Amino acid sequence: MTLLEAAQTTLRRLHDSRRTEEAYLYWIREFIRFHHKQHPRTMGAREITAFLNDLATQRRVSREVLALLDKLEPPFRLMGEIFYGAGLRLMECVSLRVKDVALGLGETSRLHQGLARYVGSSGISGEPGHVIPTF
Repeated sequence: MTLLEAAQTTLRRLHDSRRTEEAYLYWIREFIRFHHKQHPRTMGAREITAFLNDLATQRRVSREVLALLDKLEPPFRLMGEIFYGAGLRLMECVSLRVKDVALGLGETSRLHQGLARYVGSSGISGEPGHVIPTF
């Protein structure tokens, strides 16, 4: 079984959506291409850091996301920040209730949602309107 097949099988076993599967497989392929088709098993933290730095500096992924977020009006901006910071899917974000999001000052917000996969730090800061990217 190839790496991509193994990833696909795992994602399907976890009942992830097809869109999530497509996105994960896309970024795995991009990571492999970036490192000239070297197998991820032979790489480590240094290669991951190089790839993420390339996304942030050369491809300007984070700058594009922040530019898009700046164009969103409340409450859609907060939803966009939760998508970006916590990695939620559309329906997971839409179904959040006010009591599901704890916005404490000076601490990382927490999402208290039923999905065990997303309980914990969300990646948005304690100040509404400020995003802390999580990778």
